[in-house]
Amino acid sequence: MSRRILTAVTFMLVAATGQSLAAPSVSQILDGLSSIQFDSSTGFALGDTLAVTSPSSPLQRCMDYDQVADVKVDTPGSVSSSMNVYMVKTLDDLERTTNFSFSTSASMGFDFGKALGAKGDMNQNGKLEQFVHNEKQTLLLIIEATADQGRDYISDFKLRKKFSDLIAAGKVQDFITQCGTHFIRGVSKRSGLRLTFNITNLNEDSKRLISYHFDSTGSANASIMGITANAKASVSADVSDTLKLASNFGKISYEVQATGGLGIATLGKTLKAADLSNLTDFKKIMDAMSDATQDFSAKNAAPDKFILVAHPQIKPTDYKFDPKRYDVLGRIYKAILRVNEQATLYDGYKTANYGLWDKYFRVYTDKITALKTTLLKQYVGCRDQGKCDDAVPDAIDGLILTDVAFNGKLRATCPLGNAQKARINSQSSSAIDYLSMVAIDWTGQIRFFPDIDINGAELYRITPSLTLEKLPLDVRRQITWEADPSKTGQGRAFVSVAYLTTDVSKVVSNGVVDVNYLTEFRNNAARSIYFIRLPLLAGFQVEEIFGFPDMKGCKVMDEAIE
Repeated sequence: MSRRILTAVTFMLVAATGQSLAAPSVSQILDGLSSIQFDSSTGFALGDTLAVTSPSSPLQRCMDYDQVADVKVDTPGSVSSSMNVYMVKTLDDLERTTNFSFSTSASMGFDFGKALGAKGDMNQNGKLEQFVHNEKQTLLLIIEATADQGRDYISDFKLRKKFSDLIAAGKVQDFITQCGTHFIRGVSKRSGLRLTFNITNLNEDSKRLISYHFDSTGSANASIMGITANAKASVSADVSDTLKLASNFGKISYEVQATGGLGIATLGKTLKAADLSNLTDFKKIMDAMSDATQDFSAKNAAPDKFILVAHPQIKPTDYKFDPKRYDVLGRIYKAILRVNEQATLYDGYKTANYGLWDKYFRVYTDKITALKTTLLKQYVGCRDQGKCDDAVPDAIDGLILTDVAFNGKLRATCPLGNAQKARINSQSSSAIDYLSMVAIDWTGQIRFFPDIDINGAELYRITPSLTLEKLPLDVRRQITWEADPSKTGQGRAFVSVAYLTTDVSKVVSNGVVDVNYLTEFRNNAARSIYFIRLPLLAGFQVEEIFGFPDMKGCKVMDEAIE
């Protein structure tokens, strides 16, 4: 993937309140402020014009302003530094945490030959690129420190006469062709330092185990204003523990990226000498990162985003934004990435043992290659001709490209099935009904049921102590499915996930109920993550995460005084 794809123009629609909106609507596209991520490869500059419906390159220089007197600076200097800690597990995480949009990037008209080719532009965003190509076997653990350094903006402006004459003559479409829909009024500046740990060579179990461990820490997806000593200590402990666990399963590499600032060299030296799983060493890394942020200033800040303003002379009805096209292009992009990853896997089989590949995997390789060709044609037709009616496939010969289980809910019930009586005094006694078991059930929708070898299904949970535990499963008793006649291969499903029973010998000792045991038992059930492993008839395998159960109403005991 070329560097441009991961730093490509990415809409961050901003309402009047200044809040980012995850999914732009038509009105938000056409009105108000928006921004595009700075990227030196796009050629955008202050004062340029562009069309937000096709923001691949700048159009004419239509704005008239004094490049010295009319360019102002506001907020000269950082208000504060913040630190963000997050893990990227899926392509959706990549979109959410890095402000990268598959839909917007797909609408940019990028070169899929580059996207599906070499994996290694390491000058910028290298680890993110590797993740896109190896989503199933990779995790990214990212620590990022940033500081907003204000913006340069055009205070006074007007259209150049030859372009304002087009508006006056009613030639709105000619104006849009030359000047687009928006112009770049400002450039926001930012200082930043991002430390990315790339955990590779994982399988599904180890990836899930490491993800769960990190998600259970206090630093997971944390945003910390001000890099304090306490914040550094907490992050150091959580991240070093996660990397220590990860080192048992995969390979760890790292990458440091700087946006402005001067401290990247010191941080790099500290990293080279550090044992990443050693808490003392990792604290030194966090200290070096904190020291580097002290060099953040407006003078050494780098451009971050271009701030767009719609041309006030044209109306939203003068131009068209197609939200369906925008969405479909993003889905095609993600499907192509996943198909390409499977094709790379088959190529590896071919290299390792041509005879076995030729006998068993050639047919799948050919089908995957054909699907990739079809998707590329869909992409071009949707982007260039607006032909976006073809459905993006969810599966191809057992390779499922979307979730099997969806719209589900994991719930726990906690029956109080045991009783213990004890006399308090000569006048009163206590009757205690205490927790006998925790039953955990999942109800939701399942796709591709005819493609699943349901008799080979397996249930698992990962406990709070990070133990992968296989759960008992009698498929005929614990899994039921009711087909939806209106949707082929889809229907409602019920899965009885777990029956966890208390040990009576541990609950009652010398006539006294051990509330601590009951509480720990319940919490262990509540803090475990549950998932199902489903083999497919085509020989593939998928895992669906049920997650943490809803424990509402799960009391450990009821006591009545008689």
